[in-house]
Amino acid sequence: MTRPRGRWRAPLLLAALVVAVHAWELNGPFVFDDLAYIGANPAVQRGLSGDWWRFFTDRTAYSAVSSTVHYRPLVAFSYAVNAQMGLGTFGFKLTEVALHVLAALGLLWALGLARRHRPSLPRAVPFVAAAWVGVAPFNVEAVHYLSARSALLCGVFAAWALGLHLAMRLAERPGRAAGLYVAHLACLAAALLSKETALTLPAAMLAADLLLVRGGAAPLGLTLRRLLWPYAPYAVGLGAALVWMPNVNRAFDYLGQVWHSEWRLATAFRCLVENLRLMLLPTGLTPVHPVDTGARLADAPTLAALAVVAGLLAWAWRARRRAPLLTFGLAWYFLLIAPSTFVHLNVILLENRGYTASFGVGMVVAWLACRLWEAAAGRRRAVAAALACAVLLLGGLAVHRERAWGDPVRLWDAAVRGDPASAGARTNRGLAYLDAGRPAEAEADLRWAVAHDPEIPAARYGLVAALLTRQRYTDALAALEPLREWAADDPRMWFELARTYLGLGRDADALEALRRLARAEAANARVRRYAYRYAPGATATEIVRVALRAGRLEDARWAVAHLRRVAPEDPQAEYLAFRVALAAGDRDGAAGALERLARRLPGDPRLGPLRAELEAVRRGTGLPPPPP
Repeated sequence: MTRPRGRWRAPLLLAALVVAVHAWELNGPFVFDDLAYIGANPAVQRGLSGDWWRFFTDRTAYSAVSSTVHYRPLVAFSYAVNAQMGLGTFGFKLTEVALHVLAALGLLWALGLARRHRPSLPRAVPFVAAAWVGVAPFNVEAVHYLSARSALLCGVFAAWALGLHLAMRLAERPGRAAGLYVAHLACLAAALLSKETALTLPAAMLAADLLLVRGGAAPLGLTLRRLLWPYAPYAVGLGAALVWMPNVNRAFDYLGQVWHSEWRLATAFRCLVENLRLMLLPTGLTPVHPVDTGARLADAPTLAALAVVAGLLAWAWRARRRAPLLTFGLAWYFLLIAPSTFVHLNVILLENRGYTASFGVGMVVAWLACRLWEAAAGRRRAVAAALACAVLLLGGLAVHRERAWGDPVRLWDAAVRGDPASAGARTNRGLAYLDAGRPAEAEADLRWAVAHDPEIPAARYGLVAALLTRQRYTDALAALEPLREWAADDPRMWFELARTYLGLGRDADALEALRRLARAEAANARVRRYAYRYAPGATATEIVRVALRAGRLEDARWAVAHLRRVAPEDPQAEYLAFRVALAAGDRDGAAGALERLARRLPGDPRLGPLRAELEAVRRGTGLPPPPP
């Protein structure tokens, strides 16, 4: 009876440790790319209603912007599940922590199976490696940055795919081996449908076969033929990914660009070492890391990085027989970090992209810690105290980092301190100041960002919003001028322009801007070029409000007709039609609109007051209708 109970002790302790470190900050707003992927993404915000399979058939459903060609259906589907739950960012972050726990448990199980292949591995290695991954401050970004869920899901499926692969090699019955292999393939496919990094997982499985399984305790032995047969379906999967997944095609395209650009290649080698440094020495963690665009292969930092990589590879090769797990850990790290370093996207180094690669570093750390424990036979208390202090320090740093992700001002303030020349970091700190009700500080940051990189739309829009908050309408109008030239189809530009005209008291210009906004919203809903989260009903309501105040009934009627055309299911059109009809003295039109509203929303609490208002107008005792 003791043994089954003891089998659950390590997983439960590991889960409790991970939750204890990561459950401190489960609230906070959307930050960085969360708006495009979650907040303004109509496919996600609809939840699971209707055609939930759209995430698998529509390659643009991952983002509010259709040009973001990431086909990551499992990630978008998980976002939709969270949106359906209706718990706000709490539900999203709770899911992130749960996924992190699953990844740590998967790694614990996989390394436990590795010990069965290699009984000489220290007994504590699986738990120490999984615990390090669970509390490492480097992984906080992957857990608490909602847009990094692709990295988390990829890590979860990668860890379980490794475990299933090792279990398959241990299976004595062919039927069991086949079942485990099918589950392993499903995990590999799920990892690839979460993030393109999974393309290198077959190579990691081959490394596991060569280092952990072959020559180990596999019951049937492992000849070369038996070693290679499971790899045939991987080629089929890669072919399907190349055909259907645009992000995989783009990855190969970007890979070619790196090898033809010296500074990108030099930066890639530096990032290999910098990611490793951030995992082992977690200082300077930030959403934005400075990148030297003038880097050369012959520069001292690049040569030093190449020397470190060469040294690690030589160490791994020499240790392959006496310490196969150490070699496998380093192989895992380099294989899983390579896609995010040699395939350069808009940001070269992001911590969350190294999440799955950190599993390999955890294996190396665990192996070294266990060897240190074995070597310190007479000084076990001192070593135990040192290891306990290291765990507490890592946990404390992780909690400190986690708190920053719950406070955008604190998060981006650290980013600006880490890279003062980053216009992106300044922009995000300015937007965080604006959301925190500190428009003067926001204006300073956003003006700096606009001056140093005028082509960041978010910086200019944020600057306009800060100026409007401070009621500096003329300055806001001047800041909008460049956007009117190169963002004439962006709904956000017309939104801010309308706000500016309203502040200046230019109702006629504001109405024209609002009409252009309504058209831009309708066009953007079709092509999804911009991340824009306001519903057309809000714009129509504002047009009616301003039009009735200015006595321009034609504009108000146009708004109602436009809303009926672009959003025929929106009951707000009938409410606005009621208001416009009352303002025009058309009592029959108001009654018809009220009747249609009652059919669509029979339990709407507005119906009673609206009927009373209409009756008062009919008796001649009603007041002029208020703006909607």
